[in-house]
Amino acid sequence: MCKLQSGKDIKILVVGDSIGKSLGKTKDDAAWDVKVKKLIEDKYKNKCTIDNISEDSAIAYKGYSDIMKNDIKDFDLAIVCFGGSDQYVTTKDQFSGTYEEVIRELKKKNAKGEIITVLENTMENKNFVDIIKDVSKNYNLDMMDGIAAYNDSPLSKKDMLADKLHPNDKGYEVYANAIYKIIEKNVDAKKTVKVFGIMTN
Repeated sequence: MCKLQSGKDIKILVVGDSIGKSLGKTKDDAAWDVKVKKLIEDKYKNKCTIDNISEDSAIAYKGYSDIMKNDIKDFDLAIVCFGGSDQYVTTKDQFSGTYEEVIRELKKKNAKGEIITVLENTMENKNFVDIIKDVSKNYNLDMMDGIAAYNDSPLSKKDMLADKLHPNDKGYEVYANAIYKIIEKNVDAKKTVKVFGIMTN
């Protein structure tokens, strides 16, 4: 994300499930990825393009399949939002292997791109939570902890939910602010990306 400091345009990829797609929002500009785009452009004055290939109820394998068949390249940041659906329909071993493959393929297709993982507020299965945390740590990725963000918010959880699981407009604002803080922190720190033992800008 060093491009933001040098005035260059950036490209963000979002791959995930219904939360990646901001299901539960009431208007287009309430989607968390749209809010992140606005926060970036307002502060850094760079053009930010977002390609969101998330799908409702998608599991990590669907994301892996989409990554493999699409010409995914030249992104500066990928944001990965899986787990909420997986925890109900896959085993932890299936999720662990597939989730890691999503990360590996994103790294292969764009070695210099940063990756932020999202621990969704809907996560209830500790085994799946631990997988996301462990993969993020093992690959030295920033993780946006949606569970902690919800717990730390001055709003009550019911005020941030459109239904029993999905955020509403206020909930997605919490997501956007938390993700943007990670981006801002990395820009300020001039974070580099480690690829096969080599540091790249």
